[in-house]
Amino acid sequence: MDQDGKFIRGTAEGLTPIEVAQIIGILDNAPETDWADDSYVTNPTVRLKPGTYAGLDISEGHIEMEPGIYHIVGAPLIVRRKATLTGNGVTIIFHGDDATFGVLDGARLTLTAPEEGTTAGFVLAENRRARLTKPRTLRSRMTGKGAVEAIGTVYLPRQTLAITGEGAGKQSSPLLQIVADNVQMADQGELKIVFDTSKTDVPVRILPARSARLLH
Repeated sequence: MDQDGKFIRGTAEGLTPIEVAQIIGILDNAPETDWADDSYVTNPTVRLKPGTYAGLDISEGHIEMEPGIYHIVGAPLIVRRKATLTGNGVTIIFHGDDATFGVLDGARLTLTAPEEGTTAGFVLAENRRARLTKPRTLRSRMTGKGAVEAIGTVYLPRQTLAITGEGAGKQSSPLLQIVADNVQMADQGELKIVFDTSKTDVPVRILPARSARLLH
């Protein structure tokens, strides 16, 4: 990050082998002893602008996305330790077979989809024209004590969405719809949804609005 708070491309410095393993998806969570004492209460909020990012590793502090469309290309979006990522009127689009998202350790991701525009209603989405070119399963994850609070549709039709190890989609929000190749829940993972579209102006992208379906 430069002096203006902008993320710049470059070789990561100071990462431990465990952190590298987390980012590339070999390991889900660092030992809680590594991050239990993290405290970012006094950290200033860093604001991101819409645009294209070659992955994001958010491991400390508070990151706020300004309204708009964010393209994550060729690398994961990871929020870990006790970091937070928030945004209102935001759509994050993943491009490429290495572009997934992870909310790990004790991190929080809190996002609301746009109410209008070409991506209205979508909060996290794969590039719908993408084709799987590697012989492996794409996996996005909420693990450890990481939690996601989202208003909108999570559209990951080529991916596995793993909710494990106390990871949770804790919804006090009125709208969460998920499209995924499959959903894995294990080790005390939770998914709670309070569905009341009268309490939000974010549009419902999947009809009927009240349904849970397993498709083969």
